[in-house]
Amino acid sequence: MTTYQDEDTIRLTAAFKNWADNLADTTTLPAIKIADANRVDITPTGATVIRDSLGTYHYDYTVPAGISRFYYRFYGMSEGTLVSRRGEVGLSYV
Repeated sequence: MTTYQDEDTIRLTAAFKNWADNLADTTTLPAIKIADANRVDITPTGATVIRDSLGTYHYDYTVPAGISRFYYRFYGMSEGTLVSRRGEVGLSYV
């Protein structure tokens, strides 16, 4: 899910659940990877994910000029397994 904060920054969100389908935190704070439409890594240096509540996280991403589509992946460990949440964002400027 994405929500627009201003013309350049959007909030990327992810919710993680355990195998019992309940919201659950990852063992460590999840990381995020962002790639452009060509799957080239454009993750900002030092990108830090913020915990909002149990199992829910966000990252506010300032989209570089010229980017109209990108992909993101939150990932971390849960119950000894690597878990991830992925998304795609297509932007149209009015």
